[in-house]
Amino acid sequence: MSNEQERMALAKRIRDTRELLGFTQDEVAKVLGLHRPAVTELEAGRRKVSSQEIVLLATFFSVTPRYLLEHDGYEPTAQISALCMGLDPEDKAQLLRFAEYLRWRIKREDG
Repeated sequence: MSNEQERMALAKRIRDTRELLGFTQDEVAKVLGLHRPAVTELEAGRRKVSSQEIVLLATFFSVTPRYLLEHDGYEPTAQISALCMGLDPEDKAQLLRFAEYLRWRIKREDG
């Protein structure tokens, strides 16, 4: 993959993750200490992202820097967090019970 392709892929992952989590460009700009137009440039692949910005974004999005840089695997943490937003405590507890059931079922099938 060329440097241009890598920069565009990173830009798309940043934009997609931001949108999935429901953050605005203004919120991302504030975390990075930038103005919103700089985030627009970053998400369009017209601006390089520093290693410090990668770390800040990963922390803000609750993903690993590797997820943003390589996206070589599925990391559902951000998606799960986004889906849980707005759920009441009872629904969250039910979701947790379901996740525990899935883990139990996988162990039983492997076992």
